[in-house]
Amino acid sequence: MMSKRIFIVVRAFQENKGSYAGVIEEISKRLSKQYKITILCAKTDVKERKYEKLSYAEVYRFKIWRQRIPLIGMNNDYLSLAKSVKIFFRNNPPKKEDIIIANGRAALGVLNSTYILRMGQPAFTFLKNMEIAKSEVTIVTRVARAIHFTYQHFLENKCVKNASAFIVSSDESMQEIYKKYRINDKRYILPHGGVKFYEFQSTKGQKKKEKNILFISAGTEKIRKGVVYLEKAIPEIFEKHKDVTLLHVGEKFEWNVPEWCKKRIIQKGRIPWEEMKNQYQNASLFINCALNEWIPHTIFEAMCSGLPVVTSDIEGIKELFIHKTDTFIYSRGDVKGIITGVDYILNNPHVASNISKMAKLKVKSLDYDNYTKMLNDFLTNDKIIYSNVLLCDILKK
Repeated sequence: MMSKRIFIVVRAFQENKGSYAGVIEEISKRLSKQYKITILCAKTDVKERKYEKLSYAEVYRFKIWRQRIPLIGMNNDYLSLAKSVKIFFRNNPPKKEDIIIANGRAALGVLNSTYILRMGQPAFTFLKNMEIAKSEVTIVTRVARAIHFTYQHFLENKCVKNASAFIVSSDESMQEIYKKYRINDKRYILPHGGVKFYEFQSTKGQKKKEKNILFISAGTEKIRKGVVYLEKAIPEIFEKHKDVTLLHVGEKFEWNVPEWCKKRIIQKGRIPWEEMKNQYQNASLFINCALNEWIPHTIFEAMCSGLPVVTSDIEGIKELFIHKTDTFIYSRGDVKGIITGVDYILNNPHVASNISKMAKLKVKSLDYDNYTKMLNDFLTNDKIIYSNVLLCDILKK
């Protein structure tokens, strides 16, 4: 019988959803061979069960306040979740040997326990990155955003200061955390997740009839996701490349482009994670144009599928990948950079093929089996530190 437990505290969890929920699902499946896994999260949909007994984990979902308070936003969800998580642990006290992994502000519910914090960019780093797009929003929006993220910084500060260790996407992100919250010498592991490498392989011999640019976006955040810049680039891209279409996977929204361009944008909507393989196989390149984001797992998945990637220079991307060697990297918010990147890939098939091969070799080492072994070493040995130097060695194997 398993005596050691891992509690994972996140805002939301559903199977086959991809994104960070997909990370939780994959590492839970593998770690469940050695631990009893319990996932604590909010009930974000009326169809979700309050309790689920999965083959690899127990899932407890707590009802949260759904009333959004102006300028507080999603912070309200985390405060509500924290109250329920505290009650859960009061009734089910963790043992000394148990491990708690908390995702972002979900750690507010475990501040009195020892936990490992999985975190993206700090709130004030977000504000700094959003200034790239200050001309795209009103002054009222900028002020409201500043108030919101100042409060978020206050909440994150509590989570960061009480964490024993971190799971982050890059050294650069960790340095931002050290700087913004005035901490140091706390160990960390990166990146923040792996990839299902062998499940995203392209079908051998498959030929694509059209040139398709794949864009994936959870939600409708046009500013943070950099959609406003992609919209500005699309007319010139479509004008230069007459046979190119844009495949948009994710929640549908109205694209702010000329009508003739809309006819070449195929909106797939939200699809199950298990069906993503087909979308990668039907594309010619993958584009990420975010202004602020963890290194998206969609980049890893695209590379596994043999797609060349054009990406903005989000924090940490240059630590893992090399411009024009295994990806094309441009400066955030640079419309010309997007166009140049797409031209570079589509006009140079041989170069694009080499970039894809180099990227695939690199991300192969981040298959979830490898990543989970590395994570388990980190969880069970407080002397292990996986920073960028060691990670590069791992990726070369």
